[in-house]
Amino acid sequence: MATKGFFRSAQHEHADPARRKIAASELPPESDELAALLANDPAPEVRVAAANRCGNLAALAGAWEHETDPAVRAVLASTLARVLVETSDSGSASAFLSGEPCPDAIRVAVVRNAPEMERRRSAIGAIRDEALLVDLALSAEHAETRIAAAVRVRKPEALRELVDAARNKDKGVARVARTRLDAMANYGDKTAEADSILAQLEELAAKPGPILSAVILLNRRWQALDLEGDAGRLARCEAARAALQARFDREHEEQRLR
Repeated sequence: MATKGFFRSAQHEHADPARRKIAASELPPESDELAALLANDPAPEVRVAAANRCGNLAALAGAWEHETDPAVRAVLASTLARVLVETSDSGSASAFLSGEPCPDAIRVAVVRNAPEMERRRSAIGAIRDEALLVDLALSAEHAETRIAAAVRVRKPEALRELVDAARNKDKGVARVARTRLDAMANYGDKTAEADSILAQLEELAAKPGPILSAVILLNRRWQALDLEGDAGRLARCEAARAALQARFDREHEEQRLR
Protein backbone atom coordinates (compact mmCIF):
# COMPACT_ATOMS: atom_id res chain seq x y z
CA MET A 1 0.00 0.00 0.00
CA ALA A 2 2.80 2.41 0.86
CA THR A 3 4.46 1.72 -2.48
CA LYS A 4 1.19 2.25 -4.31
CA GLY A 5 0.60 5.57 -2.48
CA PHE A 6 4.09 6.75 -3.34
CA PHE A 7 3.61 5.79 -6.96
CA ARG A 8 0.31 7.68 -7.17
CA SER A 9 1.79 10.74 -5.49
CA ALA A 10 4.58 10.95 -8.09
CA GLN A 11 2.30 10.81 -11.11
CA HIS A 12 2.26 14.61 -11.41
CA GLU A 13 6.01 14.38 -12.22
CA HIS A 14 5.69 11.58 -14.76
CA ALA A 15 7.28 12.08 -18.18
CA ASP A 16 4.01 11.16 -19.90
CA PRO A 17 1.62 14.17 -20.14
CA ALA A 18 -1.34 11.79 -20.03
CA ARG A 19 -0.21 10.56 -16.60
CA ARG A 20 0.30 14.12 -15.37
CA LYS A 21 -3.15 15.04 -16.64
CA ILE A 22 -4.71 12.24 -14.61
CA ALA A 23 -2.68 13.29 -11.58
CA ALA A 24 -3.86 16.88 -11.98
CA SER A 25 -7.47 15.75 -11.79
CA GLU A 26 -6.77 13.89 -8.53
CA LEU A 27 -4.49 16.26 -6.61
CA PRO A 28 -6.04 18.36 -3.80
CA PRO A 29 -7.37 21.67 -5.19
CA GLU A 30 -5.20 23.73 -2.83
CA SER A 31 -2.02 21.67 -3.21
CA ASP A 32 1.32 23.17 -4.19
CA GLU A 33 1.82 20.34 -6.70
CA LEU A 34 -1.34 21.28 -8.56
CA ALA A 35 -0.37 24.97 -8.55
CA ALA A 36 3.03 24.01 -9.98
CA LEU A 37 1.40 22.02 -12.79
CA LEU A 38 -0.86 24.96 -13.58
CA ALA A 39 2.03 27.40 -13.71
CA ASN A 40 4.81 25.37 -15.26
CA ASP A 41 3.69 22.21 -17.04
CA PRO A 42 4.69 22.36 -20.73
CA ALA A 43 1.61 20.44 -21.93
CA PRO A 44 -1.54 22.58 -22.40
CA GLU A 45 -3.81 19.60 -21.68
CA VAL A 46 -2.17 19.19 -18.28
CA ARG A 47 -2.58 22.89 -17.52
CA VAL A 48 -6.24 22.62 -18.56
CA ALA A 49 -6.75 19.75 -16.12
CA ALA A 50 -4.94 21.69 -13.40
CA ALA A 51 -7.02 24.81 -14.10
CA ASN A 52 -10.22 22.77 -13.83
CA ARG A 53 -9.15 21.31 -10.49
CA CYS A 54 -7.37 24.25 -8.82
CA GLY A 55 -9.00 26.09 -5.93
CA ASN A 56 -6.06 28.33 -5.07
CA LEU A 57 -7.00 31.89 -6.01
CA ALA A 58 -3.42 33.16 -5.95
CA ALA A 59 -2.27 30.32 -8.24
CA LEU A 60 -5.17 30.90 -10.61
CA ALA A 61 -4.56 34.65 -10.70
CA GLY A 62 -0.86 34.13 -11.39
CA ALA A 63 -1.62 31.68 -14.18
CA TRP A 64 -4.15 34.09 -15.69
CA GLU A 65 -1.49 36.78 -16.03
CA HIS A 66 1.01 34.55 -17.80
CA GLU A 67 -1.02 31.93 -19.69
CA THR A 68 -1.18 32.38 -23.48
CA ASP A 69 -2.91 29.20 -24.67
CA PRO A 70 -6.57 30.03 -25.55
CA ALA A 71 -7.94 26.69 -24.34
CA VAL A 72 -6.20 27.02 -20.97
CA ARG A 73 -7.32 30.65 -20.61
CA ALA A 74 -10.93 29.68 -21.28
CA VAL A 75 -10.85 27.14 -18.46
CA LEU A 76 -8.98 29.55 -16.20
CA ALA A 77 -11.67 32.19 -16.72
CA SER A 78 -14.41 29.75 -15.75
CA THR A 79 -12.55 28.48 -12.70
CA LEU A 80 -11.55 31.95 -11.56
CA ALA A 81 -15.18 33.09 -11.69
CA ARG A 82 -16.23 30.10 -9.60
CA VAL A 83 -13.45 30.49 -7.03
CA LEU A 84 -14.06 34.24 -6.75
CA VAL A 85 -17.70 33.48 -5.95
CA GLU A 86 -16.91 30.75 -3.42
CA THR A 87 -13.75 31.93 -1.64
CA SER A 88 -13.94 33.19 1.93
CA ASP A 89 -10.89 35.40 1.30
CA SER A 90 -12.77 38.61 0.52
CA GLY A 91 -9.63 40.74 0.44
CA SER A 92 -7.92 38.65 -2.23
CA ALA A 93 -11.15 38.39 -4.22
CA SER A 94 -11.64 42.16 -4.19
CA ALA A 95 -7.99 42.76 -5.10
CA PHE A 96 -8.23 40.52 -8.15
CA LEU A 97 -11.61 41.88 -9.24
CA SER A 98 -10.33 45.46 -9.13
CA GLY A 99 -7.00 44.64 -10.78
CA GLU A 100 -6.17 45.43 -14.39
CA PRO A 101 -5.68 41.78 -15.46
CA CYS A 102 -9.24 40.83 -14.50
CA PRO A 103 -11.58 40.99 -17.51
CA ASP A 104 -15.10 42.35 -17.25
CA ALA A 105 -16.51 38.95 -18.25
CA ILE A 106 -15.24 37.43 -14.99
CA ARG A 107 -16.57 40.40 -13.00
CA VAL A 108 -20.01 39.98 -14.56
CA ALA A 109 -20.00 36.26 -13.72
CA VAL A 110 -19.23 37.13 -10.09
CA VAL A 111 -22.01 39.72 -10.01
CA ARG A 112 -24.52 37.18 -11.27
CA ASN A 113 -23.47 34.32 -9.00
CA ALA A 114 -21.93 35.60 -5.75
CA PRO A 115 -24.29 35.14 -2.78
CA GLU A 116 -22.88 38.11 -0.82
CA MET A 117 -23.82 41.61 -1.91
CA GLU A 118 -20.42 42.94 -0.87
CA ARG A 119 -18.69 40.60 -3.33
CA ARG A 120 -21.12 41.60 -6.06
CA ARG A 121 -20.52 45.25 -5.22
CA SER A 122 -16.73 44.79 -5.54
CA ALA A 123 -17.18 43.30 -8.99
CA ILE A 124 -19.63 46.01 -10.11
CA GLY A 125 -17.28 48.73 -8.91
CA ALA A 126 -14.53 47.45 -11.20
CA ILE A 127 -16.51 46.91 -14.43
CA ARG A 128 -15.25 49.21 -17.19
CA ASP A 129 -17.75 48.53 -19.98
CA GLU A 130 -20.89 50.63 -19.47
CA ALA A 131 -22.89 48.38 -21.80
CA LEU A 132 -22.33 45.54 -19.32
CA LEU A 133 -23.40 47.78 -16.43
CA VAL A 134 -26.59 48.67 -18.30
CA ASP A 135 -27.28 45.00 -18.93
CA LEU A 136 -26.75 44.17 -15.24
CA ALA A 137 -28.95 47.09 -14.17
CA LEU A 138 -31.73 45.66 -16.31
CA SER A 139 -31.32 41.93 -15.82
CA ALA A 140 -29.47 41.08 -12.56
CA GLU A 141 -31.46 38.88 -10.20
CA HIS A 142 -31.32 41.07 -7.08
CA ALA A 143 -32.81 44.57 -6.94
CA GLU A 144 -29.88 45.81 -4.85
CA THR A 145 -27.49 44.57 -7.52
CA ARG A 146 -29.45 46.26 -10.30
CA ILE A 147 -29.38 49.56 -8.39
CA ALA A 148 -25.63 49.27 -7.72
CA ALA A 149 -24.99 48.71 -11.42
CA ALA A 150 -27.22 51.64 -12.42
CA VAL A 151 -25.35 53.96 -10.05
CA ARG A 152 -22.10 53.20 -11.90
CA VAL A 153 -23.45 54.25 -15.30
CA ARG A 154 -21.99 57.63 -16.29
CA LYS A 155 -22.63 58.34 -19.97
CA PRO A 156 -25.82 60.31 -20.71
CA GLU A 157 -26.77 58.08 -23.64
CA ALA A 158 -26.45 54.96 -21.47
CA LEU A 159 -28.52 56.58 -18.72
CA ARG A 160 -31.22 57.50 -21.20
CA GLU A 161 -31.23 53.89 -22.40
CA LEU A 162 -31.71 52.79 -18.81
CA VAL A 163 -34.57 55.20 -18.24
CA ASP A 164 -36.39 54.01 -21.35
CA ALA A 165 -35.80 50.29 -20.75
CA ALA A 166 -36.54 50.28 -17.01
CA ARG A 167 -39.48 52.69 -16.99
CA ASN A 168 -42.12 49.95 -16.89
CA LYS A 169 -39.94 47.15 -15.46
CA ASP A 170 -37.89 48.49 -12.57
CA LYS A 171 -38.90 51.83 -11.06
CA GLY A 172 -35.87 51.88 -8.76
CA VAL A 173 -33.38 51.63 -11.64
CA ALA A 174 -35.36 54.12 -13.73
CA ARG A 175 -35.38 56.57 -10.81
CA VAL A 176 -31.61 56.27 -10.31
CA ALA A 177 -30.95 56.86 -14.01
CA ARG A 178 -33.36 59.80 -14.19
CA THR A 179 -31.84 61.38 -11.06
CA ARG A 180 -28.35 61.13 -12.55
CA LEU A 181 -29.50 62.65 -15.83
CA ASP A 182 -31.18 65.52 -13.98
CA ALA A 183 -28.03 66.07 -11.91
CA MET A 184 -25.94 66.21 -15.08
CA ALA A 185 -28.31 68.72 -16.64
CA ASN A 186 -28.28 70.80 -13.44
CA TYR A 187 -24.49 70.66 -13.28
CA GLY A 188 -24.31 71.76 -16.91
CA ASP A 189 -26.53 74.74 -16.13
CA LYS A 190 -24.44 75.58 -13.06
CA THR A 191 -21.14 75.44 -14.93
CA ALA A 192 -22.51 77.61 -17.74
CA GLU A 193 -23.63 80.18 -15.15
CA ALA A 194 -20.26 79.93 -13.40
CA ASP A 195 -18.35 80.54 -16.64
CA SER A 196 -20.51 83.57 -17.37
CA ILE A 197 -19.87 85.00 -13.89
CA LEU A 198 -16.12 84.37 -14.14
CA ALA A 199 -15.91 86.07 -17.53
CA GLN A 200 -17.69 89.13 -16.15
CA LEU A 201 -15.50 89.26 -13.03
CA GLU A 202 -12.37 89.06 -15.19
CA GLU A 203 -13.63 91.86 -17.46
CA LEU A 204 -14.47 94.12 -14.51
CA ALA A 205 -10.83 94.23 -13.41
CA ALA A 206 -10.04 96.36 -16.47
CA LYS A 207 -13.41 98.08 -17.02
CA PRO A 208 -13.39 101.88 -16.51
CA GLY A 209 -15.78 103.49 -14.08
CA PRO A 210 -17.49 102.28 -10.89
CA ILE A 211 -17.66 98.48 -10.59
CA LEU A 212 -18.33 97.78 -6.89
CA SER A 213 -22.08 97.15 -7.26
CA ALA A 214 -21.50 94.78 -10.18
CA VAL A 215 -18.84 92.86 -8.23
CA ILE A 216 -21.16 92.45 -5.22
CA LEU A 217 -23.97 91.13 -7.44
CA LEU A 218 -21.67 88.69 -9.23
CA ASN A 219 -20.27 87.44 -5.91
CA ARG A 220 -23.80 86.72 -4.67
CA ARG A 221 -24.60 84.77 -7.84
CA TRP A 222 -21.33 82.83 -7.50
CA GLN A 223 -21.98 81.85 -3.87
CA ALA A 224 -25.42 80.54 -4.80
CA LEU A 225 -23.87 78.05 -7.23
CA ASP A 226 -21.97 76.05 -4.55
CA LEU A 227 -19.17 74.72 -6.79
CA GLU A 228 -17.06 73.43 -3.90
CA GLY A 229 -15.69 70.43 -5.82
CA ASP A 230 -14.77 72.33 -9.00
CA ALA A 231 -11.10 73.11 -8.33
CA GLY A 232 -10.44 74.69 -11.73
CA ARG A 233 -13.28 77.19 -11.58
CA LEU A 234 -12.59 77.97 -7.92
CA ALA A 235 -8.98 78.81 -8.77
CA ARG A 236 -10.12 80.98 -11.65
CA CYS A 237 -12.53 82.82 -9.34
CA GLU A 238 -9.79 83.44 -6.78
CA ALA A 239 -7.54 84.86 -9.51
CA ALA A 240 -10.33 87.18 -10.72
CA ARG A 241 -11.02 88.34 -7.18
CA ALA A 242 -7.32 88.98 -6.60
CA ALA A 243 -7.19 91.12 -9.75
CA LEU A 244 -10.26 93.08 -8.61
CA GLN A 245 -8.81 93.58 -5.13
CA ALA A 246 -5.59 94.85 -6.67
CA ARG A 247 -7.64 97.39 -8.66
CA PHE A 248 -9.55 98.50 -5.56
CA ASP A 249 -6.29 98.89 -3.61
CA ARG A 250 -4.77 100.90 -6.44
CA GLU A 251 -7.82 103.21 -6.70
CA HIS A 252 -7.88 103.65 -2.93
CA GLU A 253 -4.20 104.65 -2.90
CA GLU A 254 -4.75 107.11 -5.77
CA GLN A 255 -7.68 108.66 -3.92
CA ARG A 256 -5.62 108.96 -0.73
CA LEU A 257 -2.82 110.74 -2.59
CA ARG A 258 -5.28 113.19 -4.13
